[in-house]
Amino acid sequence: MDHLFSIIAGLVVSLLGLIGAAIGVIEGAARHGLAALGISGEAQTLLLLLLLLLLIVAAFRVFGRVLAILIALALLILLLHAVIAPAGGVHV
Repeated sequence: MDHLFSIIAGLVVSLLGLIGAAIGVIEGAARHGLAALGISGEAQTLLLLLLLLLLIVAAFRVFGRVLAILIALALLILLLHAVIAPAGGVHV
């Protein structure tokens, strides 16, 4: 049961890492593009902040159900472990 929980937790962390890496690449390309257009300073920061918010919303729209299912499975496994596990922490 612990192994299954570790696999699901690893999937959640990996998916979040993948989403974060993709957002970082897009943000870097946008920063470079804005600098090439001559937009810098506070205007660039504001535009990048808006882009970041849009990317976060888009990521949760695309991957939200997958994350919800994985988190629900992890919580279900924790519940099953609490119900099924022997008292006193003795593992057979």
